[in-house]
Amino acid sequence: MPATNMTVGPFPLMREHVTLLTAGLIGAYALSRSPAPDPFVVHYAGRSDNDIKRRLLDHVSDGRYLFAKCGYTTSAKAAFEWECRVFHDFGGTAALDNHIHPDRPWGTNWSCPRCTIFD
Repeated sequence: MPATNMTVGPFPLMREHVTLLTAGLIGAYALSRSPAPDPFVVHYAGRSDNDIKRRLLDHVSDGRYLFAKCGYTTSAKAAFEWECRVFHDFGGTAALDNHIHPDRPWGTNWSCPRCTIFD
């Protein structure tokens, strides 16, 4: 069974929980539509290159997901690679709500650590 290796959560994807996160940190996250946090079922893989708290608040507003997990990184490249690994490990577009492969940040030539989509 794949693992997200995210150390924060799972927590209810509600404003009062997300606002407890530190602002301005980058990282990757996974979201679940399941009604219980255990086991955590990944339905969406994402990342933020500048503020994961703000990105998760966007997801709170859409109301589609019930639980979240996240982890912090020291670089946007590490966040991109983490998002790619979670995306592939949990089934990609065939199994997740992600409609496309994670995109690399504008202006970078980074490769996915799991496939050759950008080669």
